[in-house]
Order: sequence, then C-alpha cells, then structure tokens
Amino acid sequence: MNKASNSKRPLADNALPQSLGSDINLRLAVENFLYHEAELLDTWCVEEWLALWTEELSYLVPSTDKPDGDPRKDLLMIQDDRFLLHQRVRSIVNGTNWAENPRSTIRRSITNVQAKVVKENAVEAKANFVVYRSQAASLNIFPGHAEYLLETGGPEGFYIRMKRAVLDLEELRPHGRVAFIL
Repeated sequence: MNKASNSKRPLADNALPQSLGSDINLRLAVENFLYHEAELLDTWCVEEWLALWTEELSYLVPSTDKPDGDPRKDLLMIQDDRFLLHQRVRSIVNGTNWAENPRSTIRRSITNVQAKVVKENAVEAKANFVVYRSQAASLNIFPGHAEYLLETGGPEGFYIRMKRAVLDLEELRPHGRVAFIL
C-alpha cells in the first residue's frame, strides 16, 4: 500500500490499529494528522478543520501570564466548547470576524511531535508550533506548544477532543490580539 492511501485509511471502531502499536508509527500518524490540521488552518479551510473535532470538545488558549491556567478557575483567552468553536468558525467564514477581514496570510511550523497511547482509543500528543501571521504590512510571530487529546477514527485517523495551545510569549504586545485560530 502506498503512503498516500495508507494515510487516508479510516480506523474502524475507534480502536488503534496494530500498525500504530509501535511508538514510531504512532508518532508518524499523529505528526501527519497535525500537519493536515496546520494545512487546513493555513489555507483558511476552517469548516473542514472544525470537522476534525469530536462533538464534546475543549479548545483552550491560556493567557500569556498564566500558561498553566486552569479553565475551571482562571481566565483564558479562549475557552471554547462545540458551540463557541462553531461560532468562531462561522464568523470567519461569513466575514464578521472584523480582525480577519481581509484575512491575513498564515503559515505555521509544527515540530517536536510526541505521542502516547493513554487508552485503547485515545492518544495524548504534544507539539511545538510557530505561527507566522502577515497582515497590513506587518509580520507577527507566535511561538508556542500545543497539547492534544486525540480519539482514533475519522478519515484522517484521529479526531481532536481537546487542544490546548499555549503561547510562549510574555505578553501579546506588539501583536495586540490573536485574531486567528491557533
């Protein structure tokens, strides 16, 4: 089986296939999934990106002054469930997200991917990222790391149940805001 057809193979019954049993195969599968997620976000295919998520989800971006913030007691920059994430995507698609109208050019790099099985159908993953955002003759750089809880399944091999994107910045200045999806 060639690489392209293997990466698109759906997983049956949300179980990890035996081919993902080794650490390297699991890491490569997760890495390919994260690259796919990055491509969807960089090309503003946000509806397709939303389809990568489970129904019960958590998308978190802690404040820069409290990167380990607990969403139950701390204020986060983003703390979305399915409804709020859908609204965020909808505002980008219909142009009501004024900060991204016109849309900026986004490019992200994903590195240092790590993955481990935590349950039969669940994988914890971590990765570093750098997002380059060009808009209105300025370039902003957002370094950080992301923590994921992935569930097996779907056409890309996984669904995102939880994503925590932590910016490795002391403050958002001179950027001022995060108007795009990390």
